[in-house]
Amino acid sequence: MKKTNKEHPITFFRKANEARQKLVKKSMGGPGDPPDETPTPKPIGATASFGNFEGGFKGDLTGNKISNSTFNAAYNNPKTGLGVNASYTPENKRVSAGVNYNTTIGKNKTPVKLGLTYNKKGGSVKRKK
Repeated sequence: MKKTNKEHPITFFRKANEARQKLVKKSMGGPGDPPDETPTPKPIGATASFGNFEGGFKGDLTGNKISNSTFNAAYNNPKTGLGVNASYTPENKRVSAGVNYNTTIGKNKTPVKLGLTYNKKGGSVKRKK
């Protein structure tokens, strides 16, 4: 007699039904499946000031990683009208700095404002020759 490796019809239908249910549950996001969406970043920040000095930090908290962070520091003296500020973003290596001077001149005390800013993105590029 010839041996056959046929699967029992009930077993065949049970396996096919389980495979179909697994596909439907996966498309619906059934229990036990990790979500396909990335977590929403939450803003985080801190500032501190002491006298005319001020410093701070801003960023996004995603899971247990901080991204899109920016560090800044400033000095403002209202008596002399001098202000200096700087910021740095490590993610895209962007540096920004500025100097402001506010004063008045003449008998009419005409206001004068001077400002100078500097922005630099990226770093030096080394190339092989």
